[in-house]
Amino acid sequence: MKSPFSTIAIPAAFVIDRDGIIYWKETGNTSHRASIDTILVKLAEISLPPNTPPEISGTIPDQSVPSGKTLVVDLSGYASDEQDSLGSLRWEANPSETDIFRVETDGHRLTITSVEGAYGSARIRLALVDSGGESDSQSLLVRVIPTSNTQKEIRLTVHDGLNLIHLPINVNTVNGAPRNITNISDLYEVLGGSENVHWLVTGSPDATGGVNELKPYFGGANDSRIDAETGIFAALKAPRTLHLIGTLLDAPLHLNPGWNIVGIPHYDSGINRLSDLAWTSEIQRNASQIAVYDGERFIANTPGEIFPGIPSDRKIQPGQAILIEMTGAARITLPLK
Repeated sequence: MKSPFSTIAIPAAFVIDRDGIIYWKETGNTSHRASIDTILVKLAEISLPPNTPPEISGTIPDQSVPSGKTLVVDLSGYASDEQDSLGSLRWEANPSETDIFRVETDGHRLTITSVEGAYGSARIRLALVDSGGESDSQSLLVRVIPTSNTQKEIRLTVHDGLNLIHLPINVNTVNGAPRNITNISDLYEVLGGSENVHWLVTGSPDATGGVNELKPYFGGANDSRIDAETGIFAALKAPRTLHLIGTLLDAPLHLNPGWNIVGIPHYDSGINRLSDLAWTSEIQRNASQIAVYDGERFIANTPGEIFPGIPSDRKIQPGQAILIEMTGAARITLPLK
């Protein structure tokens, strides 16, 4: 190579790839040439195959951690790369912190630490990154489940006339005073007893043949326990508002053939609207109708008619029960999200 300012040749070295593109070059002066070692390094680089991204093998399962606890998840079984060893791969999590938990990655260990007293769920994105910066990613749902002593306050308003109600907490305080509500008879008394309650009706999931039997409560007859999913059909003479405090309930939703009166445990952040429940696979397969009471009338729809954003979809308030007509039995594991 000649300098434009001289007829004296200047030493130069070029490494050109198979496509004829200059990968590397070095031009020196009359007293300097690129070393053989440097040229060999560049030739080795151009001979390497292109970097392929790593792969997350399979689906990383959703994770659940009790409130105030730490969970360590081994992710090594989900990491693979054709070129890099396991030790050359790393995991990244985004976001690393939410309102209910924080996450840390160390090699192939994912550590989830939940906030004391918090509950609910949030998604993070896990990325598997190789030594060349290529990556693969996957969404991960993290649930924070309340412990048995997690307290929650709700205000339950029961109108005069008909109501579909539910106690989504294990009540230990009523209107500021210590009081347990564990049975239908307890609820009957705090709603005003015979002076204010026409009747309370609940379902009997252990009825003969598995079909729900409506069980009225008239001041002592057919008393039964209130569980996490127990719904109650109530008729009152005058409205009553209850300020309730209690521990959060955690239970699956058991549904039997026939009519079911059910409620949703309060901490399940996956069921906020009727459509969240209606479009579960168990309801789509086995339910013929879902009904709610809006204070004036019952509104019933088939599950397929309940879509987000249309009038048939309704927000589920804490303490609101739902009527579901089932053609077959089903068990819905909660929380959904």
